[in-house]
Amino acid sequence: MSETPRLYALLVAIDDYPAPVPPLGGCVNDIRKVKAYLEEAQQKMQPDILVLEDAAATKAAIVSGFREHLAKVRAEDTALFYFAGHGTQEEADPELWPFESDQKLECIVNYDGVSQTENGLQTNLLADKELRYLLHELAKTEAHIVTIFDCCHSGSNSRKVELPKADEGVKSRRYVTSRLTTAVSRRSWEQFLFSDIIRQEDLRQLPLSRVIPAGQHIHMSACRSDQQAYEVNGGGLFTSTLLDLLRDSKGEMSYFDLRNRIRYMIKSEYKQTPEVYVQGNESYELFSGFLGEAVERQLNEANFVYNKKEGWILDMGAMHGLSPDLKAIEIQDAEGGAPFQAKVQSVKMSYTRLLIQDPEVMTRLDQRKSYRVLVPGALAQPLRIYHDSETVNADWQALLQITLKETSDRLMLVTSEQAADYVVRIMADQYLITQAGDTVPVVKPIEGLLERNVRLLVTYLHHMSKWTFVRDLHNPNVKLFKTSPLEIEFSQIGDDLSLRPLELKGEELLLQYRKLLTGEWGNKIRIKITNRHDSRVYCSLIYLSQEFQVYSGMLGEPTIFLEPGESVLAYEGEIELTLPHYITALQLPNSFVWLKFIVSTSEFDPAVFDQEALPMPNEETLRSIKLHPLPKIDPADWTTQLVQIRMPNPELR
Repeated sequence: MSETPRLYALLVAIDDYPAPVPPLGGCVNDIRKVKAYLEEAQQKMQPDILVLEDAAATKAAIVSGFREHLAKVRAEDTALFYFAGHGTQEEADPELWPFESDQKLECIVNYDGVSQTENGLQTNLLADKELRYLLHELAKTEAHIVTIFDCCHSGSNSRKVELPKADEGVKSRRYVTSRLTTAVSRRSWEQFLFSDIIRQEDLRQLPLSRVIPAGQHIHMSACRSDQQAYEVNGGGLFTSTLLDLLRDSKGEMSYFDLRNRIRYMIKSEYKQTPEVYVQGNESYELFSGFLGEAVERQLNEANFVYNKKEGWILDMGAMHGLSPDLKAIEIQDAEGGAPFQAKVQSVKMSYTRLLIQDPEVMTRLDQRKSYRVLVPGALAQPLRIYHDSETVNADWQALLQITLKETSDRLMLVTSEQAADYVVRIMADQYLITQAGDTVPVVKPIEGLLERNVRLLVTYLHHMSKWTFVRDLHNPNVKLFKTSPLEIEFSQIGDDLSLRPLELKGEELLLQYRKLLTGEWGNKIRIKITNRHDSRVYCSLIYLSQEFQVYSGMLGEPTIFLEPGESVLAYEGEIELTLPHYITALQLPNSFVWLKFIVSTSEFDPAVFDQEALPMPNEETLRSIKLHPLPKIDPADWTTQLVQIRMPNPELR
């Protein structure tokens, strides 16, 4: 019997910074509350906690905390890093860090991070790339890793602080409103903690993901990188709300639901948008429970929360399948309460404002809590399903019909193969899902004509329904964007790292496979995205695979913002596409990848779209990534763009 998973935590907080860094208040109080929660609510994980407060939180001590304390985790354990304190920016060498669009590194200000000497400011900061390296080292353990930052501008792992110039006095200021404050001077290469392991030449020539791969982990932060983190009653609002929700749910809540509930409980009132996302390819970890707990979550599950400014809000909107013409919705309380009606006041891009008119319901609802609700039809493109009566016997036909009808918002039974999107067949004691007019399975056949496998079959179809919804997602009422606000450039990367422009024809990019240095068929491409709109836009790039995987982390975070003229490289500059074995085994003519670009004038979150790949035929492992007055226009607008990458099978004769 395997041992019970354990929790190893490194908690760092600094209030009492030495001059010239302004002191803070509430950070130490925050980690003491976190420590108490872990010791009380997570006793079964036997938490082993290392606390570094104020003068103890030096750079060397934090690094040691990663390498000696957190590194004790095994694959089944959880490692937690919590930080509260200042952060700043540091000038970056553009040759060394070519993918930093603002030519700055984000840094944690450890206790000994900044000192005043006769020669000016001396720095010994912990840079974001060093944190990335430490997390990369830790991820080799295959443990569940969580990082939490309750600090200003923490969407990029830092609280920003304005350091005084030589002729200025010390400013005691916790909040700053701009990302573009003066950064400290560039450090020498020898000051990076990995300088004796990584070559500068590699960083100048290769994508960052090849030199310092992103360690798989959950990132949680109090706000976006351009925002402030507020304090209430001597502690961080984010930490207090997080702990309240965890205690109320007894810890049985996914990271995704934690993030959404906190967001809508505080963001409109405090202009603070908490960030929670997955760093790494296993994006579906976002739907796992806090600290790796197992939780169950249905595809159409949403959160119903109260905000002091907006009122009652559903964290689903038009981009999740709710119609702008929707008048009312039945809230099905997944926590055991009776269903009730809510009037739809407005359907926004990513949320819906609701009005509760029943006094009895209003009495029952607690504005300090949030509720899990089920939204019929959300996140689903109904698929037309035909079950082949010639291969499916009468008993299985009846069972299939009952099971499919239970989810009619996602699956519609049709009476002919010609009218179907997919066909369910039985061949050689297997369930097969094929396209209409074809007998080649689109996913791995399900062995055994068992009742539980009928349920598995329907689960696969639900998965495919959600994938189809994301692929076909569009805004039929675009007002502001007459043309795409994004300039998208595709390039093929050669073995010598040279770039050859690729032409997008309509919505399709034709890409021929070539032999890689590994001897396998594949290709490497670069995607550069530039904001050509006259104001800030929020962007997401979603990867959809032929294996029905949906991955929203192609830009590092599910959603990033770009200022006018600002650019970003997808997947840190290199996307590798390989030829799956099942394409050649089944002699399929093409391999496909779809890229969904979503851009908006307001913030949104596409992470709810994420899902894992389905098993494919003949495939043991799955591919993943590596003049008249103008009409009044709603300032909030969004649009989408779909690109299909078609790669002909080079082995098909």
